[in-house]
Amino acid sequence: MTLQKIKNVRKLILVSVSIVIVSIIVGFVIDSCGFRHIEIITGLKTYEKSMDPEICDALVEKINLFNLDCSPEIEIIDCG
Repeated sequence: MTLQKIKNVRKLILVSVSIVIVSIIVGFVIDSCGFRHIEIITGLKTYEKSMDPEICDALVEKINLFNLDCSPEIEIIDCG
């Protein structure tokens, strides 16, 4: 192989590894507590507008999972 081809292969490998690393980091950030908290707050606003019991049940489940993994805890809403 020529020196130019070796440099191109190295660049390609470096770019590929960088993309994989960034993808892994983004995957962890998306599942972070902060994003989950924002998702719950948005869901609460939607529920307040619609008062749909199915939305409420889904929110209670999300809140329970959030409270197991994250802090501060969010108060469970009453779907009554």
